[in-house]
Amino acid sequence: MSAPRPSLRVRLTSALVAVVAALGLTMTPAVATAAVEFTGVGAPSISGTGIVGSTFTASYDASTTSPTPTSVDYDWYRVDTGALVQEGGSTLVASQALLGTGVYVLATLREPSTPSYRTTNSPFSATVRLGEFAGVRAPSISGSGIVGSSFTASYDASGTTPAPTTVAFDWYRYDTGALVQEGGSTFVATEALLGVGVYVLATLSAPGVQDYRTINSPFSATVRLGEFTGVGAPSIAGSGVVGSTFTASYDASGTTPTPTSVTFDWYRVDTGALVQEGGATLVATEALLGTGVYVLATLSAPDALDVVTTNSPFSAAVRLGEFSSVGTPVVEGSGVVGTTLGVALDTSDTVPAPTTVRFTWYRVDTGAEVLDDADSLLVTSELLGTPVYVVATLEAPGTQSYVTANSAFSATVHLRSFVPGDAPTLGGRNVLGGVLTASIDLATWTPEPTAVAWQWRLEDGTPIAGATSAQLAMTADLAGEVVFAEATLSAPDTQPYVVATAPSGRIAVPGIAIDGSSRVLPGATVSVEAWGLLLDTEYALELRSTPLALGTAVSTAEGTIDAQVTIPTTAEIGAHRLALLLDGQEVASVPLEVVAAAPAPVAPQPGAAVPAAPSALPQTGAADASVPAALAALLLVLGVTLVLRRRPA
Repeated sequence: MSAPRPSLRVRLTSALVAVVAALGLTMTPAVATAAVEFTGVGAPSISGTGIVGSTFTASYDASTTSPTPTSVDYDWYRVDTGALVQEGGSTLVASQALLGTGVYVLATLREPSTPSYRTTNSPFSATVRLGEFAGVRAPSISGSGIVGSSFTASYDASGTTPAPTTVAFDWYRYDTGALVQEGGSTFVATEALLGVGVYVLATLSAPGVQDYRTINSPFSATVRLGEFTGVGAPSIAGSGVVGSTFTASYDASGTTPTPTSVTFDWYRVDTGALVQEGGATLVATEALLGTGVYVLATLSAPDALDVVTTNSPFSAAVRLGEFSSVGTPVVEGSGVVGTTLGVALDTSDTVPAPTTVRFTWYRVDTGAEVLDDADSLLVTSELLGTPVYVVATLEAPGTQSYVTANSAFSATVHLRSFVPGDAPTLGGRNVLGGVLTASIDLATWTPEPTAVAWQWRLEDGTPIAGATSAQLAMTADLAGEVVFAEATLSAPDTQPYVVATAPSGRIAVPGIAIDGSSRVLPGATVSVEAWGLLLDTEYALELRSTPLALGTAVSTAEGTIDAQVTIPTTAEIGAHRLALLLDGQEVASVPLEVVAAAPAPVAPQPGAAVPAAPSALPQTGAADASVPAALAALLLVLGVTLVLRRRPA
């Protein structure tokens, strides 16, 4: 039985101490101004149990204080009222006047060259309380139980601290728990107690120590008329696990006469209520969870008064069973978004075999629950970047639920990766005015990409501004460059994949040249060569700056043109350009000078002076122009002739 509850005054005082401690009460005295002061001053401390009659000891750690104090004086104060308890002294005896409160000290530091210093208060001491008995055991009863004989109660104080100065006994019937006698170490067995026994409770007392009410003694011998001798207590075996069986037994080897029958009655330990009448076994049920049972045995023999034994020692407390040899769950799966993670728990060695196993899934990064009661988890993009783990809850009838340690972390959740297929390729002509086209066979990739983003880049990786389609026009600013196309493939729940074409050839600049002299007469035929052109494409030829169409020509499969054009007779004398055009845009040109024809020579008349030799440069002016005029007339009749011929492949 437990010790008496503290008085109302003690409990109120304890509550006041708790409030003061929670508020962190400190008392800091004003420090007098001085030229030199202590530094590194801490608070004193108090040690001691607070048990009435024991000693509190105050101390001050001066290891950080400068200068080192030569003396330290202590004043002791009550925690609850702040009243001075003792002025001076490093120790204080805990008295009953302080019951329910603690104390604290203020220290005064002294040193000859330094003004004295009053510290802050120490932490509060332990609350002053009455001492408690330790090593308390149950009292015992001796006596035969025969009517008219005496039972004697005793208490073995050899292991009890402090030694009790008085032990008072109260006697009770064990069948009803009614008080039979208050006080006294002996009790006379009367007929009123026939068939039952008694037990005692002992009250221990000592100065400065809280009175202590022991647990009850074992039951006395049953009060009886003639009786069995050498009667012991029955015993109970069994684990107490729900569903298992307790077994009662009685060792009659020392009992006279030998009992011819032994019957057992089963009782709850916590209430003393009868659980089962008769039977040497009792099944532990959930109704008994948390308590044990005991048995009383009834011995019978011819010519002997039936005797009910003292109670058996208490059985093991009834409890739910516990799983043993439990492993940890194992999570399997790639962690790829869209796939499934599975979990399993090997219970082949687990005892008892669980009837249900519930798996709960958690995120590793936050510990948040993801899914409960599931042995698989569909991996979603919400889990990207974190692994998951699983704990299992095992259950079985009559067994305490068991939550396993968490599984090892799964693979980190990530997007799936493409299985590469065919690389992208380039088509088209890498010449000025042409178009390069990038393409990729998406059907060869797994999974098949749902989108392709293109970016054209120069050979060094520099992105070409605005070049984000599958086609790239060969413009003048790309002349002489090498380019490639970069494809970024994407699909739902899949890591984007970047793959590039092989580099193009260097982008060629179309060229044009005149086969022969670049100084021609109006109406003259000129042989023209061009290269670096689009394949099988029609180009136009013009005489510029004032455009005069000279005709068209189709490039060969090698991207060249070999053609002849006739300079119009109307072409102005002077510097021109022979231009090559594609779709109206000039792609190449070569300088060409149209010159006037030299005048026809005149035969000398007899006797006339021989004219001087003409200079190397053609003459211009009023020379006889009959031949050129005739030639011009012929050309006008025949028309301007343009002869084109293909260069052999």
